Amino acid sequence: MPTDSPDEAEFKAPSDVNLRRMLETGSFGPVEKKYIRKDGATVPVLVGGAANDVENRTAIVFVLDLTELKKAQTEIDRLARIVESTDEAIISLSLDGHILSWNRGAERLYGYAGGEIIGKSSHVFFPENRKKECAIVKASVESARSLDNYETVHIAKSGELKPVSLTVSPMRDESGQIVGMSTIVRDLTQAKKTQQLEEQFRQVQRVESLGRLTGGVAHDFNNLLMVISSYTEMLQQRLPPEDPLRRNTQQILKASERAASLTQQLLAFSRKQVLSPQVIDLNAVVDETAKMVKRLIGEDIELALLPTKPLWSVMADPGQMTQVLMNLCVNARDAMPQGGKLTIETQNVVVDAQPAAKHPAFLPGNYAMLAVSDTGTGMTKEVQEHLFEPFFTTKERGKGTGLGLATVYGIVKQSGGDIWVYSEPNNGSCFKLYFPKVDQPVTATIHQQFSTIENHGETILVVEDEDALRESVSEYLRELGYKVLKAADGQQALELADRYDGFIHLLLTDVIMPKMSGPELARRLASRPGMVVLFMSGYTDDAIVNHGVLQADTAFIQKPFSLSALASKVHELLEANNQFRHIKA
Repeated sequence: MPTDSPDEAEFKAPSDVNLRRMLETGSFGPVEKKYIRKDGATVPVLVGGAANDVENRTAIVFVLDLTELKKAQTEIDRLARIVESTDEAIISLSLDGHILSWNRGAERLYGYAGGEIIGKSSHVFFPENRKKECAIVKASVESARSLDNYETVHIAKSGELKPVSLTVSPMRDESGQIVGMSTIVRDLTQAKKTQQLEEQFRQVQRVESLGRLTGGVAHDFNNLLMVISSYTEMLQQRLPPEDPLRRNTQQILKASERAASLTQQLLAFSRKQVLSPQVIDLNAVVDETAKMVKRLIGEDIELALLPTKPLWSVMADPGQMTQVLMNLCVNARDAMPQGGKLTIETQNVVVDAQPAAKHPAFLPGNYAMLAVSDTGTGMTKEVQEHLFEPFFTTKERGKGTGLGLATVYGIVKQSGGDIWVYSEPNNGSCFKLYFPKVDQPVTATIHQQFSTIENHGETILVVEDEDALRESVSEYLRELGYKVLKAADGQQALELADRYDGFIHLLLTDVIMPKMSGPELARRLASRPGMVVLFMSGYTDDAIVNHGVLQADTAFIQKPFSLSALASKVHELLEANNQFRHIKA
């Protein structure tokens, strides 16, 4: 009798072998087989049997349909693969907190293999906040409610603290009794970093928008101040010394100077002021400023200087660096009303990618660092979020303008640097300023003074779109003996210059004007031999003065300026030009 093929045997009823085994031993199976139903469908089954009457060769055979059981097993296997493949830690715990199961996500998060952690207490994860977290989880389970997205901190096998989010659900047995907890743990490390970067970016955007607003206001206000101060200055010069009106004009000038100081701080914050950068050693700035700081802080505050020598050179405006340092020292003094310690420190710092990643706009590289630290009252995180905004202050009314740190921020950023703040309430503050290293020798600053101002009737072309300012400047220059041509814009100035038969010695022009900018006008008039150019502006951001940083060969006077300062600058340029023409001749 031919034997069945393996495939055929699988689908047949209990085989002869099984039947013989049943007759010999009294039973067979259970074994898994596949049967074919009447409709042709294949059915997984479990088959077994027992002899009923050996002599009569009768038996009882059972066949159990495994279809639903196989489906359930497939679903269990699928869920197990999901649990093992997910990045989240999925852990089951007994009611007393011992670990019952542990997936690969948990291994990656905590660093423990399943074999070394299952059966141990979950308290191994909890740092200082263990009691609080245990109480919260226990209360949730006992009340048969899930705990969703509870944020806490766990400790990994390596000792690293990890911010995590917990979702805890009660586990029940067949009778509905709670027998344990199912916990899903999400690692929030990257999410927290992203949140921090987004908040820093929003803060930078907020400060930048305020900077644009304040820069525009300061520019327009500067023009108004120039009109007030220039006419007042001319009026004062015409009054005899004994005239009582001179006192009134002097008060007007003082008020305009104070207003001009405020606008300069606004321009510094908005990074629209003009800097004269040089290669400097920050230690020299510290040494010079420390003399003033000692007189400023009082005897109850100890001043400590911790310079690093040699310190890498940086490119910055030395005068502005002095202002930055003074502003920080004044703030530090005010934060220590009962006395304390003020430390000024310099260091050479190599910033790698990791710290720089915490500050989106800060690039890795070599920096000279200037730090100002105090042991004062410190600041909350809420205060630090608004620290560099103009007019924000925690001081009493009348004790400050709220522009000191805004000015510091603007100067540092405009100089290509970055500023980091570390502070906690009652634990002092530390401001660290980082400026990129430059591989150039320190340069000296040379100031040339003119004791007397004389002129030779030179012709000056004044171009200014603010009518009142154009008139006041032109009137003053005429009083000094210069011949003045005046124009409201660049196009009018070109036409005037074409019609003028004489020699134009100096072009005095605003930088930003409608129709044509000052630099463009200067280029169009560059063919006139021997003419020098003096730019004036409340701020500038065009091609000649790139991002507000004055190029070395550009003559510039910052609004608002006094008429005497203008006279000195004009005389300086004309004298230098006359000497140059004489040498060429």
